[in-house]
Amino acid sequence: MSDPLQAALAEAAARFKAGDLASAGRICRSVVDRSPDTATAWAILGTVNHRQGLLQEALEAFRRAVDSAPGLTGAWNGCAAVLVDLGRLQEAEVLLRDLQSKGVSDPFTLANLANVVELRGDSEEALELYERALETDGRFFPALLNRGQLLLRTRRFSEALDNNIRLCAAYPDVPPALVNLAEVQLNFCRYAEALSACGRALERDPKSDKARFLGAIALAGLGRIDESQNALDVLRQAGSALPNRLSIGIATTGTGFYERVDARLLHLFLRYHEQEICDWSRRDEFVDAINKLAGADPRTRQGYMDETVPFMTLGAPIKPTELLALVSRVAKDIENRCPAVSPRRRARANASQRIRVGYVSADFRDHPTGYLTRRLYALHDRQRFEIYAYALDVSKDSPVARDIEAGCDVFRDVHDLDDTQIVGRMAADEIDIAVDLSGYSRSGRPAVFAMRPAPLQVNYLGFPCSLGADYVDYVLLDSVVCPSGFEGNWHERVVGLPASYLLTNDRERIDVSGWDRKSLGLPQTGLIFCCFNNCYKFDPLTFDLWMNVLRRVEDSVLWLYAPNEVTVMNLTQRAAENGIEASRLVFAPHVKDHGSHLGRYLFADLFLDTRYCNAHTTAVDALWCGVPVITVPGETMASRVGASLLNAAGLPELICKDWNGYEEKSVWLATHSDELAQLKAKLAANRGSCPLFDTEGQVRALEAAFEEMWRRHQAGLPPESFNVKPLVNKDFRNAWH
Repeated sequence: MSDPLQAALAEAAARFKAGDLASAGRICRSVVDRSPDTATAWAILGTVNHRQGLLQEALEAFRRAVDSAPGLTGAWNGCAAVLVDLGRLQEAEVLLRDLQSKGVSDPFTLANLANVVELRGDSEEALELYERALETDGRFFPALLNRGQLLLRTRRFSEALDNNIRLCAAYPDVPPALVNLAEVQLNFCRYAEALSACGRALERDPKSDKARFLGAIALAGLGRIDESQNALDVLRQAGSALPNRLSIGIATTGTGFYERVDARLLHLFLRYHEQEICDWSRRDEFVDAINKLAGADPRTRQGYMDETVPFMTLGAPIKPTELLALVSRVAKDIENRCPAVSPRRRARANASQRIRVGYVSADFRDHPTGYLTRRLYALHDRQRFEIYAYALDVSKDSPVARDIEAGCDVFRDVHDLDDTQIVGRMAADEIDIAVDLSGYSRSGRPAVFAMRPAPLQVNYLGFPCSLGADYVDYVLLDSVVCPSGFEGNWHERVVGLPASYLLTNDRERIDVSGWDRKSLGLPQTGLIFCCFNNCYKFDPLTFDLWMNVLRRVEDSVLWLYAPNEVTVMNLTQRAAENGIEASRLVFAPHVKDHGSHLGRYLFADLFLDTRYCNAHTTAVDALWCGVPVITVPGETMASRVGASLLNAAGLPELICKDWNGYEEKSVWLATHSDELAQLKAKLAANRGSCPLFDTEGQVRALEAAFEEMWRRHQAGLPPESFNVKPLVNKDFRNAWH
């Protein structure tokens, strides 16, 4: 190559490094015009075009580079990167694997292949490829950075922390490295360390929105509310686009969260997140914040009454009256944000026209609501009902999702529609009764119901609390979760179902194949207590009581579901503080296949319920698999579900009056094998005849409720509380008396 060409390429490289992409591109085009086979010029031009978003031009330039110099691996990698951005993952992977087959194993190629493999969903192979890249060059920045991000996304927090400490040691002044470190530190509730990392990142890159946002989170975690709010205000004033998702889960807590988030809400969320991972060091502060919020003057809480807040209360001690006040203010805030609407009435063509029911949920999939309602839709009597479903989240392809969709007359995927569009779709479908199966759960869309898509609207199953909304007419309950005198805890009119309100699926598959005590991490002998509830339902009082039970029952273990290693670390430490060895806690990982998960229950002896928010689907699972559940009913609905299930299963003797009785009952059954065996035999006998597992009977009761609601509406009567009479029908498996 002549000296002028070398000089031109050097100048192009210098301009590119300085960020002057236009000049770099102009120089390279001049070079290839004079010397079309100059591979380096084509490679630089490909990178310039890629940075400028000119993807097809970039791809062509990289291909010209490799045509001129087939050994130029950087150009091959450039081709792969552009193919990824074009959505052509398979072509990118084939190209990179072809390079590998030719003996190319530099860290750049390995890291790029890892990225492609990760994008198509294979996290494990991606991690292996990042490891191989780092074996070749332990300081290779893209591999360290991307590996840390992947470990965060897969919730392998300890490994992510180690990775990101290593990354920042190698690159102490690189903002993305510091930001990654801060994000993983937040998962460990190390707020001061995260704030320090964000500060260092902002010193080097004052325009880093993510560093500023993570810093605002850290400040909120430290209780420095005003400083946190100032940081959020700076981001908003700059028109910054906040991150779509963070590993601590903030971005998944509700539609429109970022538009309304303030520092007080961040502070509350972080205290709630600590409960999720069983870090109870600030629990008193969390409970105090919840109760202050419940009793606060709504005029001082603007921007704080987000629909994410009610879910945070479920695992906290809060009085029903205060909870109702809180959700009512949340509902009013939602209503005030929505356009004014009038309740719709649907004119009937004739008296025999079927009632059109629209179920609205984010969980028509592998999810507790999906498992419970899997048979509901198909079992509806098509002589009397038309069944519509509106999916607020993408329904993953699975047997559960397919069964639900097949069971509906019309199934609409509306996850990509905004609230107003969903309301328009439901109104066009002329839904008579809209049923909210999500409520204030994390993926719910309560604003849809605030805009009144249907003449009658019902709160059911998805959220164990009143929605506090004038626009929700009825709630479906039972006489245990809402006994006489408790109706005042509900804003809706209460419809009492004749058995447990919690719908079940009496055809759940239990797959024990492949499981034994060893594979499950259980000891070969000894009694197995279990609680597969989500950990936000745990509280220190109940956990300490469980430790008392373990201390009193020799050789027993407690089998828990723990979603991540931070939770395991916190619970193991709490056990040690109670004098219980770590080996007596066994942690069950998530199992994707529900039937296989149920198979694990066959190795458990007793299910210990939680205090403020009982087991719901997990208790149903336990009882279906023959595992007795011990519970204590509290004041709120969420704390009375266990009693409802046991009553409908014909096992009221397992409903304890207080927590001392709960401990004594647990120890007694664990140490009296004959009594426990008799109880299991009774449960097994009841399973085929009790109301809890009479799915068809439960659906008939729902239909009776819907018909009475609609009868009143057609007669021009306002919603009113009523009870569904026990059903006696020879056509169904069970008779309820």
